[in-house]
Amino acid sequence: MTTPLSERILQELADHRLPGIPMDEQMIAPHYDGLGIANLPASIAGWLGAEQVPGLPLDRRISGLFEARYRKVVLVVVDALGWEQFKHLSALDTPENRALSKLLADSNAWPLTSVVPSTTASALSTFWSGVTPSMHGIMGYEMWLQEYSLTANMILQTPASFLFGGGTLASAGFAPGQFLNVETFGTLLKRQGISSYSLQPEMIADSGLSLSLMPGVEPLPYESLAELWHTLERKLSERSADQGYYFAYWPNLDGVQHTYGPQHPFVAQEYFGFLRELIPFLERARHRGKGDTLLLLTADHGMLATELSPEVEIRRYPDLLSMMHLLPTGEARMPYLYLKPEFEQKALSLIESIFPGQFIPISSQKALDGGLFGPSPYHPQVISRLGDVVLLARGNHYLYWQNKESTMHGRHGGLSSTEMLVPLLAFPL
Repeated sequence: MTTPLSERILQELADHRLPGIPMDEQMIAPHYDGLGIANLPASIAGWLGAEQVPGLPLDRRISGLFEARYRKVVLVVVDALGWEQFKHLSALDTPENRALSKLLADSNAWPLTSVVPSTTASALSTFWSGVTPSMHGIMGYEMWLQEYSLTANMILQTPASFLFGGGTLASAGFAPGQFLNVETFGTLLKRQGISSYSLQPEMIADSGLSLSLMPGVEPLPYESLAELWHTLERKLSERSADQGYYFAYWPNLDGVQHTYGPQHPFVAQEYFGFLRELIPFLERARHRGKGDTLLLLTADHGMLATELSPEVEIRRYPDLLSMMHLLPTGEARMPYLYLKPEFEQKALSLIESIFPGQFIPISSQKALDGGLFGPSPYHPQVISRLGDVVLLARGNHYLYWQNKESTMHGRHGGLSSTEMLVPLLAFPL
């Protein structure tokens, strides 16, 4: 399912580097200038005829393959479907792959980069704002919120120290719908007469994160894959001259990989189960379609296999902890360190002695100025949310600091090609 163009783009992404950002050859720098998921909102807005959209659109080598305008655009986000995993699964001889190849005959699959960090909270915030993490300020799964004096879980929107329910950020005065300092994508489209719809699992359709990202968007919750495609098909077939944007999010592949690891047979079963529902929907939509709808399928990030080891738990190293103001935040594959000024160099030397060759440290300001998290203008709280030092994880290493047992066999958030590269598939309908 790859073409000469996708291979050229893949090589460009492998060669792409950011000034002042130290990276191994195996790492992928984010591409915010046309070859990343951050460029999808501007292109989607352009296809729908919307104006005043922040961010750059997709590279013309991709976007130029399609019509200039569509009445409806669908974006399907498969959580944790990386490009390398997609290629591996697509190479298997299965009925689903043969059917998908036929549907892609007139189109292509291309690699794009995720944002940094390569994680759901940051990526979904980019999908729903059109700007990079440096601008929208959602810097990872866990984030120090200076304005609320707490470290927050940005998916659950609870204090990160809570193991169970019991309290939300709203208890500290947090207003989900007013948290982002940028106009959300749904609000922007609505202001220009374009309706937006969000198809998410029932359990997260009205979550704090959804309320933060999707004001003005009509929720269409589902309880099964079959219901997702049935609901989408019904909405697309409604006789309406109105333009519309449809966002469909499927999280199951992410959960399976976290639990069992990306190489586990359950992952392939979950993926092909997804295709068995997607393919009939696409076939019916192609048969009934008028060429005025474009369906895009991509992911927020990929997934890397990681080993369980007590050696990665920072609580085992009290001398290192004593040099920190706070426990690390961010992602296990990209920790943000809050170091006491007088101990910064000593702490970095200690990290290297405990975890030799496992991390590349870079000052948070240097990472920001080098464009790792995107261009300026920066979110006013971005540097407080990045701490003093960012650790770039090498290989499959990670740092663990949460107050619960580490059980994940797959992780993301870092710069490996497995985490950073995701597919983009397009189906004109």
